[in-house]
Amino acid sequence: MGAQNIVFRQLVNGAFIRLFSVAVSAMVGFFMTPYMIHALGEDAYGIWVLLGAFVTWLSLTDLGLSTAITRYTAIEFAENKYNNCNIYANSAFWVYSIIALLVTLICILASIIVYVFGHAFNDNRLIALLLIIIGISFSLSLPFRALVGLINGCMRNDLVSIVRILNVILKALASVLVLESGGKLLALSCSTLLIAFFFCIIWYYLSKKILPGFRIRIKYFDRDISKKILKFGGVAFINRISENFLLQLDKYIISFFMSLTMLTHYAIALTLVSYLGSIMFSISSWLLNWFAVKN
Repeated sequence: MGAQNIVFRQLVNGAFIRLFSVAVSAMVGFFMTPYMIHALGEDAYGIWVLLGAFVTWLSLTDLGLSTAITRYTAIEFAENKYNNCNIYANSAFWVYSIIALLVTLICILASIIVYVFGHAFNDNRLIALLLIIIGISFSLSLPFRALVGLINGCMRNDLVSIVRILNVILKALASVLVLESGGKLLALSCSTLLIAFFFCIIWYYLSKKILPGFRIRIKYFDRDISKKILKFGGVAFINRISENFLLQLDKYIISFFMSLTMLTHYAIALTLVSYLGSIMFSISSWLLNWFAVKN
């Protein structure tokens, strides 16, 4: 009964902090959006929105592995099989690393295409360079999604939410510092890269603190476990494809057939709606956890 109460408190704390994390993101976005539009200009902010949509498409390369890691490590962690948790996390980490290399190549190819054929944009050379920087930033952080899944599996989703709150606040502060110093899109993308590197260190540190004996070593890679988590993550991957297709395709259509200025106006309303949806989803997740434990 005592163990059940501990689990219940962890679920409640994690859900509450997650809801708070979404609220913080909404408030930061509410104030940062008009500030960035004023500092960058509508066309430049439209480019920033397009880059964000591109990163969202890149997130499909997650392949649902982080969800799979959370599920399997939760089972192993509950039985105190810490070495198995280590093997699961390392297997996913090295699969992610291979994917990250492919993502980097995709970004370089996209950059070349924009540079050569992107005459519809006045700043196609800048966009090409930004694609490479943003791509490297994403690829750097991708393998550490395995550690996020591990931390969640160890019932510390409260820490994950706290780190994400810190991430939102730090990105906002960095953006203000860059823009107030006269920097533009190039400086913003470089700050994103530095922040991504910083949080890779954070995820590794937390994983070592939470899981006894945790190490990232190639010797812990297991081919059979890799196939297992890839198979489980397939369903989540299909769901994310449908979500991204519906939520991101419109941005490219607007920017291509209309203008970056129109995209900026559209993105403002879309961002507010997405924040409201995230808050409602967090509330429903908390209620689901609460009823599951009660029953």
